[in-house]
Formats: sequence, structure tokens, C-alpha cells
Amino acid sequence: MEPVSLRATGASVTFAEPRYAHTAVSSVTAHRGLSAALAKSEVHASVESTLQTLRNAATTVVHNAGDIGRNAVTVLSAYMQQYPALQTAVLTGSVLSVVPISVFAIYVAMTTLGSIFTAVMGVFLVEGGLIMLGLTVLLPVECCILGVALAAGLARYSGVIGIKAAQDVAFRTTHLINEAQQKLGTEMRNVAIKRERRADSVPLTTDDPEFD
Repeated sequence: MEPVSLRATGASVTFAEPRYAHTAVSSVTAHRGLSAALAKSEVHASVESTLQTLRNAATTVVHNAGDIGRNAVTVLSAYMQQYPALQTAVLTGSVLSVVPISVFAIYVAMTTLGSIFTAVMGVFLVEGGLIMLGLTVLLPVECCILGVALAAGLARYSGVIGIKAAQDVAFRTTHLINEAQQKLGTEMRNVAIKRERRADSVPLTTDDPEFD
């Protein structure tokens, strides 16, 4: 990489970009990415090697256990054939142990299922108790909230009814006033017409009270 050169022109100084700066940064980035990929591959290879070793060890243990079991059965069979009393004892013990071992296996299975059922029921009971405890707090709060909401609705409904009733009363009052004014106007017109008719039909004299 070439050194950074400086060029001064008057009062300004400019820095010339190195020729291979971008290439160097790219190479460093690529190197880091390659290092990370190599580290990941090494970790993966180590994990795979460990798993393969464990699988091989487990396979070896299983084969060894099978060989030991087969050898034990072979030796026991040989001794049983050589000693009839041992054969009789082993067979008698095996036959008599079938029922107790079966009962024990059933007992283990039942106790296991019972333990699981008891644990599940215990979880449900505890959770149910906690839920009921929470409901004892939630229900009063919700009842208060519903009471406030109902009161607000009734107040709004009562206000609306009151406004409608006031409007009805005002409308009826206005209607009655208009009817009374119309009737009063009609009566006044009728009275004026009657007076005009009387004035036209009856001549005025000095004895007429209206002339006085």
C-alpha cells in the first residue's frame, strides 16, 4: 500500500486516497469471513466427531452387553445340564416368579399412571384455585364497572327522554297558543263583520246610543 500523500494549495489541504485502500479493505473483510467460516466448520467437525465417538461407544457397549448375556445363558445352560438339581431350582424359581414379577410390573405401571394423573389433577386443582382467587377480585371490579356503565346509560336515556318531553310540551304550548290566536282573530273578524252589517242595516239617529 502506498503512503497517503498531501497536496497543499493555498490555505486548503487535500488528502489523496491511497491507490489500494479499497482492495485492502476488501481483502480484510474477505479474510474475516473466511476465518469465521473456518471456525464454524471446525466447530461442526468437532461436534460431528464427538457424536460419532459416542455412537461408537454406545454400539460397543450394546454388543458387549449382548455377548455377556449370551455367555451367561450358555454357562447357565451348561451348568443346568450338568447339575439337574440346579436346573430344577432355576426352572421352579422362574415359574414361581412369573406371577409376582407380573404383578410388580402391573403395580409399577399403575403407580406411574396414578402419579401422572395425580400430578395433572394437582396442577388443575391448584390452577383452578388460583383462577377462582383471581375471579374473586375480578368479579366485584367488573360489577362496579357494569354499574357505572348502566348508570351512565340510564342518565343518558333519562336526559334524552327529558329533552323530548320538554320539546313536546313546548310544541303543544306553541300549538295551543297559535290555535287560541287563530280563534281570537276569527272571533274579532266575526264581531267586526256583525258590526258592519248592523251599521249597514240600522240607520244612525240621534237617539242611537252608539252615536252618542
